[in-house]
Amino acid sequence: MHLWLIIPYSVAVLSFVFISLYLVSTGCARHGIASPHDVFQIITWTTVFGFIGARLGYVLIEYQVYLHAPLQTLMLWKGGYSSMGAVIAGGSIGLILLKKKNISILRFGDIVSPYIALSIFFARVGGFIRGSSFGKITNLPWGVIYPRDSLAFKAQLSQGIISANAPYALPVHPTTLYEATGAIIAFIVVIYMGHRKHKDGVVMWTLLLVYSIERFVIDYFRGDMSPVVFNILTPSQIISGLIAVASVYALMRVRHL
Repeated sequence: MHLWLIIPYSVAVLSFVFISLYLVSTGCARHGIASPHDVFQIITWTTVFGFIGARLGYVLIEYQVYLHAPLQTLMLWKGGYSSMGAVIAGGSIGLILLKKKNISILRFGDIVSPYIALSIFFARVGGFIRGSSFGKITNLPWGVIYPRDSLAFKAQLSQGIISANAPYALPVHPTTLYEATGAIIAFIVVIYMGHRKHKDGVVMWTLLLVYSIERFVIDYFRGDMSPVVFNILTPSQIISGLIAVASVYALMRVRHL
């Protein structure tokens, strides 16, 4: 990632974190759900474990690379991150803390849903800048061409698609931007729903449903992930499918309460 991209991106992410923390804190206080101190603690630990989970998730997916170079696991500027890993690890610690502090998981989830969608957006924009989570080769006009030192170039070289003398990788689907666009769509959906009256949990489960469907579809365009389940589905698609089913079930259950 070039310095001229790192600085504005880092400023944008840090600004988003602080603004989100303030808005979530005030929203929870206004609804009498949790104190600002509790919100700060929950979001801080959720973010930390989400980051760790994102890295570990990527390492597990690309385990063959890290088996030969385990120290690269700690080289956070190399490789990528898994959004599913972040959701599982961050979500798990968040649920534990909410339960411990006796805070309504559904009401809290509804309040933070828009910010979760935006965090996915920022994560995927960062992935695009790093060149991680690249897509399959495409002839579409919006295909992205990565340089020689990119993951896409190395992957295409190892597969024999391009030669070592190639000046750059062949155009690939910008899957990170697809997911970033999907995150913005999810954000718009939950913001719209947030201005209407719903039972607790509806907004949160809707976000999970929309995101899991988007992720399931986008994985078919990924060039850095291979199907491992029946040679059809990736691990992320299995997780996305389970989240989608759970979300539909939860929404139907809430609707009948």
